[in-house]
Amino acid sequence: MKAFGSQARSCLLWWPRCGVLARHDDGHIRAVAALSLPATRVLEDMALIRSFDSEVRVDDGQFFLLDSSTTDLPQPPITPTQWLHAGPGWIHFRSGAQDHYASVRFELWQDLPPRTTEPWELVDTVEVVSSSGIVQLWAPTIGPPDGRWELGHPGRYGLRAQCRGRQAAAQALNTAVTTDNPLPRGVEQYRLQFWSLEPPS
Repeated sequence: MKAFGSQARSCLLWWPRCGVLARHDDGHIRAVAALSLPATRVLEDMALIRSFDSEVRVDDGQFFLLDSSTTDLPQPPITPTQWLHAGPGWIHFRSGAQDHYASVRFELWQDLPPRTTEPWELVDTVEVVSSSGIVQLWAPTIGPPDGRWELGHPGRYGLRAQCRGRQAAAQALNTAVTTDNPLPRGVEQYRLQFWSLEPPS
């Protein structure tokens, strides 16, 4: 079951598996309706505010996501077995391959996004503090690619980070080096799902 508008005294309740929609008013459930499969998909998409697809140049097996107000790259205390570490205004990612281009999908949600059935090798959830409300990908020795991602407003955000294709990226890089081909692109994939942890003003 999912609730939409649960901060108010009236909210919508949705059971996605059976496609049932109801209104909850002051402790009473009213106006129960059955939705078709296309309608349930539309309702599920209502919680996703916007999304954006990008890529980042992984440099020496790592890259950053920085708040736009951050001027210096941090030195995170990350271990080889830890694939991400978050600090004030930054997140450090450890890739599965040394040098390549990873695809990154940003998603901004109204609330904690639902769990996906897609296969992801690594999943972790951290808290992010953004003093500007704008973040950007950053390669340690190359800098940022074009474009920034607007979270909406400064403040605290939850982030669910997901990654897959790590071993495949390492294999693709090895093949590219031995055959003198360009660096792999899009083999390793990341999905970054953000949602605000603060009530709207």
